[in-house]
Amino acid sequence: MERGYFPKELPRAFSTASFARIAADLDSSRLQWTQSAKFALQRPGGLRRTLSIPNPFSQLRLASEVVTAWPQLARHMARSRVSLSRPVPSPERAVQPRLPFASQLNARLLRMNRARFVLSTDISEFYASVYTHSLSWALEEKDTAKARLAARRRLTKQERLAQETVGDRLDKAITAAQEGQTKGIPIGPDTSFLASEIVLCAVDVKVEQKIPEFARRATRWSDDLQYFASSRAEAEQALLLWESELARYELTLNPAKTSIVEAPLPLGPSWLSTLSRHRIRRTSDAATANDMADFFSLAFDLRRQFPTEPVVSYAIRRFQSWDFSRKTWRRFARLLLPALTIEPSALSYAAQALVRARTLGLKVEFRNVSETLEDLIVYHAPLADSFTVLWSLSILAEAGRQIDERTATAVAKMEDNCCLIMLLHLRDRGLVPRAIADPPVLNRASSPDGLESSDWLLAYEAARLGWISNAAAAKHRHFRQLLVKKVAFFNPRLRTRFKGQATSKKVTMDAQEDLTLDYR
Repeated sequence: MERGYFPKELPRAFSTASFARIAADLDSSRLQWTQSAKFALQRPGGLRRTLSIPNPFSQLRLASEVVTAWPQLARHMARSRVSLSRPVPSPERAVQPRLPFASQLNARLLRMNRARFVLSTDISEFYASVYTHSLSWALEEKDTAKARLAARRRLTKQERLAQETVGDRLDKAITAAQEGQTKGIPIGPDTSFLASEIVLCAVDVKVEQKIPEFARRATRWSDDLQYFASSRAEAEQALLLWESELARYELTLNPAKTSIVEAPLPLGPSWLSTLSRHRIRRTSDAATANDMADFFSLAFDLRRQFPTEPVVSYAIRRFQSWDFSRKTWRRFARLLLPALTIEPSALSYAAQALVRARTLGLKVEFRNVSETLEDLIVYHAPLADSFTVLWSLSILAEAGRQIDERTATAVAKMEDNCCLIMLLHLRDRGLVPRAIADPPVLNRASSPDGLESSDWLLAYEAARLGWISNAAAAKHRHFRQLLVKKVAFFNPRLRTRFKGQATSKKVTMDAQEDLTLDYR
């Protein structure tokens, strides 16, 4: 509940740490169907992904089922020998893929030695297509599970509860957290990542039973599969079996991303190779500043060629541990702003860069930063791009920058709970005109059914922080427990942190290679 509940894309000020500390003592009985708060993530190229922040008591119930059943779930997923993303416990998140993203290359190299053809494919709208009942099908044979569920209709409620399996309980918990919807699972919590792997690991095992070479020739990362075949016919057979097993779970392949091509394939995106080879001199500040400009110019050009790839994010991250001088920082900071305009999904990395600059005593030209961020907010708020707006507001809040009326008005019209909470926080600090933030946002927070709706996060935090009356929360069977325990889901004292404390002017080849591969 502390590290696997809220989406990792949120700023650090949104935290579940205080909730996790008292979660074991909470009473979630008589919990009905609930709704999730939504958080829209706009990826490079304008692609949108909607993340979910489930009701805390629904998520607690689901997490409790996972913890209780973990030994069985871990054994089930360990049966897959092709999954590189199989969940394992992690100190950073609740669970994470067993191999880091950057380690995929070695796994593929071990399997491609005799490959003449490569099958590449993924699943269409994967998370939105996972049927919650398929968790039972995956953990036991589908026909067995369906027969057992059909027989349960003749049993009493007590008898049905006594015969529930792990899959049944996970199915029920996920369904209850999304208003009874059985089609699709929420994107964001680690429990959904786990649920997806429960299903796909079962598919892996079935295909391997029919193709003995499958485990030695295939790799799967989430719903992306690669199979290294000795012939086109072998690749086509693997595709046919993979597709037929997915169909048993009502999943379909994405035809736009399915192909069989002659080997060998490039080991990574061409834009990544181009950028990673670009060296930046350290012989003098002038040489470094000029090379930085050339590097970002190249990145901007590649961004036009590969609009759906995180080109600019990679370019910014390359400098996450750089030992800037005043002159090289000034050049980097001025390159950073146009980079954010063309790829706002890099904002979280930009926030870390700005924090690091302040830590090192480097001057940040906040007037220019503020103008850029406010323009981003005004442009992206009507598009409901929560990520861009929230991270822009977060940077402005940490810098204590006043937000103009046009920007505040654009945010106040949004539905995203996190953005509205941040707007009210800025209002509290005198950085936003009260007259703009108060009426529309506080009216939503005060809605009679706010705690039962997709606005639960806004309604609870507004009550906790005294922005509205806490009477409704104080009477609520579940949320009153959080008020009493002083649980906070928003804590502005938790500020952005930067990664990479190294200040050496020498970047080792190993470090460069790691960054090259882990570009996401």
